Amino acid sequence: MDDSQSQKHIISILKNIISCGTFPHFHFCGPNNDHILEIINSILSDFYHNKSMIMQIHVLDNLSESLLVQMITAFCNLQPVVANKDKNKPKIVIIHQQNESLTDNFIHFLEDRMSEKIVKFIFLTSSMHIVPTVLLNKMVSFTINSSNQ
Repeated sequence: MDDSQSQKHIISILKNIISCGTFPHFHFCGPNNDHILEIINSILSDFYHNKSMIMQIHVLDNLSESLLVQMITAFCNLQPVVANKDKNKPKIVIIHQQNESLTDNFIHFLEDRMSEKIVKFIFLTSSMHIVPTVLLNKMVSFTINSSNQ
């Protein structure tokens, strides 16, 4: 099975998992963030037509973690712009994290949020080792190679 077929197979499996009502936190790592984001969009597109249910955050050194906490908390507390037929569908926070390290306080905040059912996190990184182990242990992880892209 080549990379393209393998990725289509993974997408199919993940869509099936989500359609069955099981939605874990995800971690996708790979060298091409745009390619990984395409894969995530193809997984979520059938289930999340309402874009007010998805928030993307880029963890950057110049963005304070207290602001990130406020943004995530506010997003989780907002009602969707369009009425959601499935009240149990979690909101999605996609976190783009490259090489920036997270403080212990922010890690604990994310860990607490990950235990709630109203929000699911998807981390996008360039390496498996960027996400702290305590968070990584709560996620299903995939390494995406984009050699054919």
